[in-house]
Amino acid sequence: MSFKSFLAACTALAVLSGCGGGAVGTGAPLIASPAGGAKAPGARSWIEPGAARGDLLYATGSLNCGYNVPYTCVYSYPSGKLVGALAVGNESICSDRKGNVFFPDEYNSSVLEYAHGGTTPFAVLNDPGYRPVSCSVDPRSGDLAIINDCAFQLSTKYCIGPGSVAIYRRAKGRPIFYQDDAIDAYRYGGYDGEGNLFVDGVGTQPSELFAFAELPRGGPSLTNVTLDEIPNAPGQVQWDGSAITIEDEIPPAVYRLNISGSTGSVVGVTHFRGKSMQIGPTWIHAGAIVAPYGVRGKFDKFIGFWRYPAGGKASKRIVNGFVSKVRSFDGVTISVAR
Repeated sequence: MSFKSFLAACTALAVLSGCGGGAVGTGAPLIASPAGGAKAPGARSWIEPGAARGDLLYATGSLNCGYNVPYTCVYSYPSGKLVGALAVGNESICSDRKGNVFFPDEYNSSVLEYAHGGTTPFAVLNDPGYRPVSCSVDPRSGDLAIINDCAFQLSTKYCIGPGSVAIYRRAKGRPIFYQDDAIDAYRYGGYDGEGNLFVDGVGTQPSELFAFAELPRGGPSLTNVTLDEIPNAPGQVQWDGSAITIEDEIPPAVYRLNISGSTGSVVGVTHFRGKSMQIGPTWIHAGAIVAPYGVRGKFDKFIGFWRYPAGGKASKRIVNGFVSKVRSFDGVTISVAR
């Protein structure tokens, strides 16, 4: 059987479980994806008619049926109703002010761009020689920052050197690459309200499990930033409307930072409550945080909604509707309707 045929059969098997299912009680209201007579994801991408008129929550995952086939469920936001699915995915995705959604394709050194509610990419950006793992869009200029985990050899699918930050002016054309001698593996990046980009990753020295740097707006290079509190693991970097934030995945928390030159201090912390909980890349939007989460050591089977910056216990959640067929939820973004 060809891989294409296998993928179609594999995805069809996943559909049999529907997009609904039971949940383990956490005290948070449950948003169950529709099952029964509802249209479920098939081998091809689909979006319900009219869904693009509202805001959409994109949640990436992977079908675990022999191969980890990337997949993305699309929900209405904030109601959480399943309205579509895309045969594409990545650990971390992002969106811009127009609602366009960017999918770094880490194993093909490229970036796929989908319109809000679109089912096929309308643009593909090349990221030659690197493995793109996350992204951020500058709301001022429309520049797209792609965070490259490592230098990547397509023929072998192996990392062969340090990563980089690739900047695509207005999310088009060829990128300009930036590197920091203090960072080996790059993980996440986020623009602040002034167009400065902040990036985290793993340091070049064995003892440096965390590194943080800034690419000033219009600046020629990355500048190292020293924080007064160090996250246990590099997590999502975002602008919350007033401060740049950085996520610590275990134990889950989001730190609000005050950056002054080459130093940064924590001015506030959002904690997430839950026994042995781990959290995936967060997305902050209009007084809320949305993120995949689960029990530590297991896959992220839920998408949680928290009030921001209050945090605490999830106010509601979406359950992984494929149950045993979807390996996990990996990343989320909210695409706004225009």
